[in-house]
Amino acid sequence: MRPLAQARQARAWDAVAEARKGLPSEFDGYTNLLKSFPGLVQAGGLGPALAFLKVKREHAPYATLYGQLSAWLTRTADPVAGPYEGEGDLLEAVCAGSSAAYRRATAEALAFVDELRDLAGIPEGTGSRAGVPDPGEGGAP
Repeated sequence: MRPLAQARQARAWDAVAEARKGLPSEFDGYTNLLKSFPGLVQAGGLGPALAFLKVKREHAPYATLYGQLSAWLTRTADPVAGPYEGEGDLLEAVCAGSSAAYRRATAEALAFVDELRDLAGIPEGTGSRAGVPDPGEGGAP
């Protein structure tokens, strides 16, 4: 597996584990949002989809997903920097960035959400998935 794919999967594993703990009564809403987010991106683009999440941030699943996407897309080398490396606010970075960064961010956001969706569908406490260790079994690589 390539380093970026491994980093994406490991971060998604941690993000889903955090969402399970942080959203115990709203985890189903979070998983439903993960299922609908790619359609939002395809219908209007990444910018409008992120704006929708940000506007709805008073609801925990929306705030959680926006935060997870923001952390992933603005990361510094892990092993590859995100398209908006070091930027403070993701939506502002999307609006001010280049079209090349926007295309890369869109592809990476969809891949990350796809990984989140897959991992969120795994019942809690089932161990590792495709080589990503359970955080309770030594942490993610």
